[in-house]
Amino acid sequence: MDPQLKSILTTVIGYAATGFATWASTVGIIPAADDGSFANILVSAALWSIAAAIAWYKTRAHTPSAQIAAVNNADNGAKVVAESIPGPRINAPIAPELRTGR
Repeated sequence: MDPQLKSILTTVIGYAATGFATWASTVGIIPAADDGSFANILVSAALWSIAAAIAWYKTRAHTPSAQIAAVNNADNGAKVVAESIPGPRINAPIAPELRTGR
């Protein structure tokens, strides 16, 4: 999956989980005055855990290793190489008809 699409999807899912927790407290599923209720604490914790898991996943998806793997696995005609290697700089995907070795 495209890294940009993954980033957008995980952000939207994170916002949705946070929004659902907020909505649940406004309609009374998680009553604000009933902070002693164990069931309400579990529901809140589950929803915030989902948001935290998505945030954790996003931090792992954007590490330098993950970004290099994403570039190397994408069908863009480019591979990540050391900066010391002589060769032309690539600032955009290479058109399929211009790729060599395929």
